[in-house]
Amino acid sequence: MRHSDRPSLLTKFFNLDAKLASSPWGRAAVIVLALVLTIAMTYLLMGKREVIAADTRDYLAFSPLRVFGYPSFLMLMSSIADVRISTVIIQTLIFLGSSVFLALVVLKATRSLVLTLALTVLLYGNIVTTIYNYIAVTESLVTSSAMVALGALIQFYRTRRLSWFVLICAVAALNIAIRPAGQVYLPFLIVIGLYSWLALRVSLARMAGAFVLTVLVSYGSIYAVNYTVHGFTGTNSNHGTGLLGKAMLLAPKHAGEFAGTPLQEPVSELARIMEPVVSRLDQMENDRARTLISQTYVNYLRFGVLFPMYRDRYNHADGWDRELYVRDIASAIVSRDRAGYLELSWREFMALVTLAPIMTPAEADTARADVERLAPWPYDGDENWEYESGPRLLKMEIGIGDAQRGTATVVAFRVIYYGFYVIGIGGILVMVVTAVRRRPIDLDLQIIGSSAILYAGTISMTALGDVGGVRYLVPIWPCIAVSWIFAADWVRVKALAPRTAAGTDYAPGRRPAIS
Repeated sequence: MRHSDRPSLLTKFFNLDAKLASSPWGRAAVIVLALVLTIAMTYLLMGKREVIAADTRDYLAFSPLRVFGYPSFLMLMSSIADVRISTVIIQTLIFLGSSVFLALVVLKATRSLVLTLALTVLLYGNIVTTIYNYIAVTESLVTSSAMVALGALIQFYRTRRLSWFVLICAVAALNIAIRPAGQVYLPFLIVIGLYSWLALRVSLARMAGAFVLTVLVSYGSIYAVNYTVHGFTGTNSNHGTGLLGKAMLLAPKHAGEFAGTPLQEPVSELARIMEPVVSRLDQMENDRARTLISQTYVNYLRFGVLFPMYRDRYNHADGWDRELYVRDIASAIVSRDRAGYLELSWREFMALVTLAPIMTPAEADTARADVERLAPWPYDGDENWEYESGPRLLKMEIGIGDAQRGTATVVAFRVIYYGFYVIGIGGILVMVVTAVRRRPIDLDLQIIGSSAILYAGTISMTALGDVGGVRYLVPIWPCIAVSWIFAADWVRVKALAPRTAAGTDYAPGRRPAIS
């Protein structure tokens, strides 16, 4: 063999990587790494914050405001042991099992042990995501189910077996039963189904049947539980509570339009509260600061002033009574100003896309200067808020915190997220073109594009709903991690096997060999 024909060190490395990936030792390495990271995660996070969060009370009380999935889970956990212990243990084990499932699917799809180990580290490395395993709220289960859905999606694209699509549908039904935000899976399933029909020639009728069954099971179970437990038929949601945030910001502009209507008094009250706040916000020049300050005001005044006031004034027995009250107010205000609502939604969308709270020290100084320029802010500091229910002490502490992340950390965040946006949009565009041409594309590009579709749906729904609802994006981290891994795999395959024709890795379990 001539020296020029000998494989390079890089080729030898990838050959070894592929060989290890196909061996039992490769699968063992993935499982061991996940166990080690789970232990490390537990050591770092266990006991660092209270398991019972503000939202937990509604779940424990099986409030009609919540769908039945997570309250039922907490009831089961409380029957096993103290809910503060059993919930954390089971959520952590579910996260471990889901991450191992996804990692092993990626190992089989990419035939790269290095990339699979890197994915495992990414799944555990985002503390914003993993910390929810130790809190009794829905984010942990929804994140774990997202990993199962991504694993099933990879298998579905590899094998074209309908059973994997059915598993994604089952995850969607489960997520909807856990919290209404899980409805984002429904348009995702429609898009994936249409693509699979056009490009992969999977039976549209069978996928449509699985989709219809998903809708019937999820909403049917919610209706049945609500009728049995709460005495009403319908779905639960925080739609009114979330929409109220945007309605509060629009109220000063439209209060006069409700004169002589049943909503005149509550809308006028919102306008009086928010007018000095909105007038200050309109004078702000820094978009990041404006977003953060508007979120601070809306969330504090909504939860700290308005909701207690409504409870005392109208004797709301629980969150559902309050939801019914504020839903009418919020919907009426927003319906008068669709353009204003969309503008606020766009601001929220951009705040989520640009990771508004994550600033370098220099950006924080600029934002802080804009806040201080307009000081004093309404209701800041110690002030008595008088209602017939009595004085309420406010401590808004308006400002941008001094404890900012380092520049390197912020840059790393932006590289990961902005890079995902670029490759994700590219993946979506390629999927659209190939669907029109009715031809499959590389598995890597399909996964990247599909992950971006799910992410885009989640972030759009969040922006259209709440103000400051960044928590709803926590379970979407696996989409970003998987996309980066498959982008690296695409580069690896194209660089080392440039003559490989697109779509040749679609026979079940087969992938182009690297020589």
